[in-house]
Amino acid sequence: MCIALTLIITGAIRVHGCSCPDFMKCFGGSDMSSYSEDDIHLIPLRNLRNLTGSTLMDFNYALEKPCKQSSTGGVNGSMEGDSSYAVDGDFKTCSRTDVEHRPYWQVNLNKVRQIRKVILISKDTHTSPQRFDVHVGTSPNVTENQVCKRYHSVPSTPLATIFCEEDLSGRYVGIILNGTNENGTGSLVLCEVIIYQE
Repeated sequence: MCIALTLIITGAIRVHGCSCPDFMKCFGGSDMSSYSEDDIHLIPLRNLRNLTGSTLMDFNYALEKPCKQSSTGGVNGSMEGDSSYAVDGDFKTCSRTDVEHRPYWQVNLNKVRQIRKVILISKDTHTSPQRFDVHVGTSPNVTENQVCKRYHSVPSTPLATIFCEEDLSGRYVGIILNGTNENGTGSLVLCEVIIYQE
């Protein structure tokens, strides 16, 4: 059994026999016709259905699992960026850390699973993480786990697909931002992290 971690930024998704370079077509249908990839955060994840009638959330092993992050940041003084917003099944709510050096986010899958692919959904390209590492392993300490992939690109859409460089197994999946500002700091914003069986 192979598990895919979905962190959404760009690329192909394969869910229950639906191999798709275009996320919008794979989980499409008439209800998706008014959305573009730039509007991905407006789509209710629980309602997206593929050609077999399954929703993306039916395969999401991270959905509503316990998670944590290095800090909780808000917008305009509010504390609305709780870590759980990255696994609540809603693109409109996002986890957010404070601006800090190497902020992280991590989910506990509650059991060891094989991880190969990560898809990350951001609010828009301005908040999409750049220069981050994805870690997979059995330690609750993010940095003690093996690096699945180092991502060092500027995303062109809010949807990104990251393939681990090798198949890894782990109970914990973490993301560490390597800094977006000149001084090496940044805020990690994740609207949805999805882990599904491929």
